[in-house]
Amino acid sequence: TDGSWVITDPAGRFDTADLEEIQGVHWVMPDDPLTPVPIEAFMKEYYEPGLLPRILNGETFPPIRSLLSLNRVQPVVKIAAVQRDNERDTVTVTVEVAKATRTMLRNGQPVPVTTGVHDLKLFRDGQLVGFKEGALLLDESGKATITFTDIRLPRQSEVKTVEFAAYAFNDDGVKSPTHRTPFTLPADLTPVPGKAYLITIGVNRYQNPRWNLNYAAPDAEIIRRMLEARLPPASGYRELISITLTDEQATKANLKSLLDRLAGQQVTPPSAIPNADRLRQATPQDLLILSFSGHGYVDERGIFYAFTHDIGVGTDKTVTPDLLSRALSSDELSQWLRNVDAGNMVMIVDACHSAATVGERFKPGPMGSRGLGQLAYDKGMRILAASQADDVALESNRIQHGLLTYALARDGLEAFQADFQPVDQRIALREWLAYGVDRVPKLYEEVRSGQVSTWGRGEDKGFVLHLGDAGRRSLTKRNPYQTPALFDFTRQRRAEVSIALPATP
Repeated sequence: TDGSWVITDPAGRFDTADLEEIQGVHWVMPDDPLTPVPIEAFMKEYYEPGLLPRILNGETFPPIRSLLSLNRVQPVVKIAAVQRDNERDTVTVTVEVAKATRTMLRNGQPVPVTTGVHDLKLFRDGQLVGFKEGALLLDESGKATITFTDIRLPRQSEVKTVEFAAYAFNDDGVKSPTHRTPFTLPADLTPVPGKAYLITIGVNRYQNPRWNLNYAAPDAEIIRRMLEARLPPASGYRELISITLTDEQATKANLKSLLDRLAGQQVTPPSAIPNADRLRQATPQDLLILSFSGHGYVDERGIFYAFTHDIGVGTDKTVTPDLLSRALSSDELSQWLRNVDAGNMVMIVDACHSAATVGERFKPGPMGSRGLGQLAYDKGMRILAASQADDVALESNRIQHGLLTYALARDGLEAFQADFQPVDQRIALREWLAYGVDRVPKLYEEVRSGQVSTWGRGEDKGFVLHLGDAGRRSLTKRNPYQTPALFDFTRQRRAEVSIALPATP
């Protein structure tokens, strides 16, 4: 009656409307028939997003191991206390965890099975605010108390209560039950307008000039200019702090210093970067938009790399292990973003293979996975990728930008065409990103029909890349259009952000 649903196939694969709020459906195992286990406990093995249409399309799934071979004992996780810190806008959250033991049948005999506790996560209104990675050290009784300090509270007039939630995983990656507790915001916690942080990155010039591009730096500039002009009057944020890194400034070290600053670390960004000194620790009222335009690459493991300026010198346009060690990996970026506590977080990647930023085999759900895709899910981020994981993104001499950037900035904001879902004289953040997905394939056809040259951001059409010991592969345009991908993991209880209003005469 509430619109929720679950679908399962004969092997036990499943999909559902809401992984974190499934009611009334459980696993029952023949070796422990009196213990119903929540269906989300075995997501890593059995969860398949989009299962029904994939079945109807004839997709063949790889075999999955029997759950009888897993340690299915769920650890215990409980939020013991949420206490305000001395009339400040932060709280301390205490979480208790414990190992668990159950008796299960093994070869017809009852055997005690025990598990430890791994990868504890703490959420505020569905957004990751605390974590403890790896195996947790338990005392002699099999218990541990974890304290998360300085967890910020939202200071928005429409938010009166928040919900804290915590869960962990057992030795085999089986999720514990989620423990939730509400917290009423103190009456003296007055609302504070948030800030919008905009970091745009574009790389035309590389240390190795064979990788140089024409329009990545202008991409970063136009995104900055368009949002500087339109976002403040539309959004209600008290100020917009914008920083653009292009060419020699677009290094891994510079980006890390900016994100460390937003994460509250006491670092001093380079003085040569305008506005860097205005960055402060991000709060739940804030918005962070991070965009990257440049070369992108995905390796055989499915890890995405953004080529910053400092990829090393050279004379060949060749992807080598040394180059990838210098490039910015999606795993590194996930580490840098993890402590940034902005309430709204958006990343735009105008590069080849950019859908691989979330991981080619990533399943969106409350899991113990690593990488940027899992962090985006846990943080409630939006990621807009210019191309599918196995395809290239293009820049055009005719429009002098990457296709995605042009669609978002010129068509979406300047021409106000992103006011389309619905047409209501404002452009919401969600609407703007969705417009990029809708517009780019059409723009690609318009550029192509005009007989204008396009260049891949990552590989030239038919160019052979040397991959060291991995050998060679020829990369060509795999689909007749450039097709962006939008990954929207927002789950917060908050109003959508407006980023543009119609221009006044």
